[in-house]
Amino acid sequence: MKRRLEKRRDRWLGGLIVVGLMLGIAVASYGLFLLLKGEI
Repeated sequence: MKRRLEKRRDRWLGGLIVVGLMLGIAVASYGLFLLLKGEI
């Protein structure tokens, strides 16, 4: 039972990392867009 719980936690952690990466990329691209928009 303990092993199964650990497996679930690992999957949840992986999903969190993926979501975090996606959010980071979105924020970075949006910031870059604003920067270019401000410069032009």
